[in-house]
Formats: sequence, C-alpha cells, structure tokens
Amino acid sequence: GADRITVDLGNTVSPDGSVRSITLKDAVDAGRSLLADDTLTLALKPQPAQSSGAGTLVRLGVASAGGSGLPDVIRMLSGVEEVRWDETLGQLVIQGDIIRLTGFTDAQGAALPMDLGATQVRIVAQRLSIEADLIAGALVLDVSERLTLDGDLLRAGSGNVKFDISQVIPADRTPQIVAAQTVAGALTAEQLAALASQNAGQGLQLKPADPKAPISIGGAGGAGLSLDPSQLSSIPVLVVGSTGGSNPVALGGAGSSLAMSTPLVIQAQGDGGKVRVGGKIKGTKTEVQGSGNTTEFDGTGEGGTELEMTQGLYINDALRIFGDVTLTAGDSTRTALIGAQEYRLELSGGFALGDQITLNGVTDGDITLTVVAEDLQFGGESATAAQTLQNIATRLHAVTLAALAVPGAGARASVALSGTELRFTGLR
Repeated sequence: GADRITVDLGNTVSPDGSVRSITLKDAVDAGRSLLADDTLTLALKPQPAQSSGAGTLVRLGVASAGGSGLPDVIRMLSGVEEVRWDETLGQLVIQGDIIRLTGFTDAQGAALPMDLGATQVRIVAQRLSIEADLIAGALVLDVSERLTLDGDLLRAGSGNVKFDISQVIPADRTPQIVAAQTVAGALTAEQLAALASQNAGQGLQLKPADPKAPISIGGAGGAGLSLDPSQLSSIPVLVVGSTGGSNPVALGGAGSSLAMSTPLVIQAQGDGGKVRVGGKIKGTKTEVQGSGNTTEFDGTGEGGTELEMTQGLYINDALRIFGDVTLTAGDSTRTALIGAQEYRLELSGGFALGDQITLNGVTDGDITLTVVAEDLQFGGESATAAQTLQNIATRLHAVTLAALAVPGAGARASVALSGTELRFTGLR
C-alpha cells in the first residue's frame, strides 16, 4: 500500500562525527514499483530560541547512478544524518522552520544540481533558501515568510523547462521572494538598478564572490563589495551577504549619511561574521542576522551614530555600543532592541553633574539615571574618571535591577555588571 515514512532529523548523537545513515530500497511486485506510491517526510528539528537565523543546511543529489534496470540512488545529508532512497520514490516532503537546500560537489569541486528524478517534492518552511538547481517531477514550495532563489527550479525529463514560480507556491501563501546574485567589487547605482530590474517584483540578494571579503553599504567602500542603496526603490527588499557567510559588514561609517527607502537585511551568520554601524542612517526597516560575534554601533566619531527606521529594527546578534548612539524604530526607541539576544552597554567618556543615561527596551518603561554629586566622589575626595565610571556603572546596575524586580514592569531582560560594562540578556 501507500506507506508513509517520517524521519525526525537533528537528534542524532555521533561522538566520532561519523555519518549515521538509513536507506529506503525499492522492490518490484508484478512489474509495479512499491516505492512509487510512498511518501518520505524529512522533519527537521526546529531552530533553538537563540540561533543565528542561518537555518538547517540540507544537501541533496544523486549518490549513485543506476544501471542494468536499477534506479538512481538519491542522497540527503544534514550534519551527521544521511537518508538514501531510490529515485522511484513517489513523494518527498521536507519540513522545518528555516531551511537551506543545496547540492553536492563533484571531484573537481564543481556544484552539482539537486536532481531528485520524477519524485514529487513538497517543502514546508517559514524561510527557505534554494542554493543550487533543483530538479523534480512536481514541486510545491509551502513557504510562509521568505523564499530565496539561487538556482533554477526545473521539471524532470522536460529538457530543463523551468517551473513557473507562481504555480509552485500555494494560493494561500505570499512569501517574500528574493533572487540571489553573486557579485564582486564596487557596484554603481546603475549596476545595482540593473540587477534589481532582472526579477521584477522580487527582492534582491547580493552575495560576495569571496565568502570572507568585506562589504560596505553606503560607506567609503574599499576592498571587497561596496554599494550605495540610497537610489534603490524598485524592489521590496535588499539582502546583503550570503546565508551563513562570514563577511565583515560595515553599514554607513563615521561622519557619513545614508537614506534608504528599501528594507535592508544584512546576513553575517558564519564564524567570524561581524557587523559595524556608524554615521546617520535613515530607512524603513533593517534586519541584522549576525553570528553572535557582535553587531557594533560606533558613535565615537563627530556627531555620533543615529539609526532611525520608520517601520522596524530587528537585530539577531550580540550588541555593543560605543559613544553617542541613538536607535529609533517606529515611534519608540525601545522597540529597537526587541529580538536581540544580548545588549552590552559600556560606559566611557567624562560624565558631569546632571548628565542623564536612559535605557530603552529593558522594561515597558524607560530607565533613566541622573548623575549626582556622590557619583563624582570617592572616599570623600574627587573621583578620578575611572572611579566616576565605576560609581555610575554600579548605581545604574542597581537601578536597573530594582526596575526589573517590579511586578508588572514588563521586564525584557536580566542584567549583569562587569567593570563598567552592563550586559543585558534575554531581550525579545
């Protein structure tokens, strides 16, 4: 009969790192394939609450070519988990929250397509990135949020006829569709506009040819990829950086000004990925998917740093703020920090009597500390700059702890003190 096989992935323990494998083999009964009406479901483990947003990487393709009447063997590899099946399988379902699909490479390192033969394929996800050509007998992409395409969707046995993207997405789904382009060097406004116009109505992802090259957005440029998105307004979203990439990204720069009308997504989730923000930046919506290696807001330059988004600011990374920095999202600065895993405030500079330090986003209300005479004293004498900073940090820590302990305050974080640095965790 029509069998349904479900494999729950993401739970296998392999102390030696070796691959753990399961194989589905076909059998023929009176000339009829017994896999042809079966469904294999690969259920990916959900992303942890605090993740980089890179998602689960799944590799697909032909493991071995059939011969003498035998079918090709298809292979799926995710981490240390491998599933193999004969290409005569009727339906393949892959389900998860954030999924990256790509193929294998040949002996020379060239990318191979994800050739699944005549199998009907259904992928269910919030966000899906297809990073190589995908070949299937039929295709449904049940994606609710964002679909990124860096390969063609091809119908098996049709001579490379492409699926119509509008026909593979269910009618009740309206994901943001993003077309990926690999680029290098400095992009002029004309080149950027030409890339955006190639896929009308879709977003644009710019992936550096070098996975470690620096990226400059609206700044002074330099080595690596540089672009100015201020003149770009014809696309629904601009994504800069590859999913899981390690490119260091600079948004703006000290003393610079940047105005963007297109929503921006920055991706730097790979090991060593880093994001640095400076200058005065205005836009509609910005999303940063970092590696945990810290997104830095540098306000030490003249005029400080101001990031103002009219619709929203989401940062999935550790944060560090230097100098004079203002974050504004919507009609309230406190929304700027929602979604951050960690926020670090390091006090520096000279404080004077009456100076105010305001924390937004830690609770439902702002927390404000005013510098008083006692902060400028130590042991009955005038405090040094270092002693003043320590006094203020200690008192700000105490004020924040007291505010977080008030029932009904809507606490969004816990706070710890180390030297003159306050670290807030659990911001959501």
